Amino acid sequence: MSANVIVEEQKQDLLNIYQINGLSQYVYMIDDMINENYRGVNFIEHSLLKDPEIPNHEQICFEIYLTSEPDEAIEDQRKFYKALIKLIPSDKRHFFTFTYRVS
Repeated sequence: MSANVIVEEQKQDLLNIYQINGLSQYVYMIDDMINENYRGVNFIEHSLLKDPEIPNHEQICFEIYLTSEPDEAIEDQRKFYKALIKLIPSDKRHFFTFTYRVS
């Protein structure tokens, strides 16, 4: 199986979880909140995380690439999570996880 096929399958898996769980609008909102709350966002990648120990437990991972000082990133993270809790319904939040690449 080529790498392109694997990537396409991962994209389809992401689209499926968006649609099945009604998450599309929240993904767009979270992208906007990331750009509003973090300094130095270079880009954001979305991927699907599957927990091998918990069947049918999938999360959308936002990998955030930042050019920032670590203490600024931590400060921005606090602002972001306040916005996330305020704007994203609690029954949808468990579908999302976040990782950071700070340079």
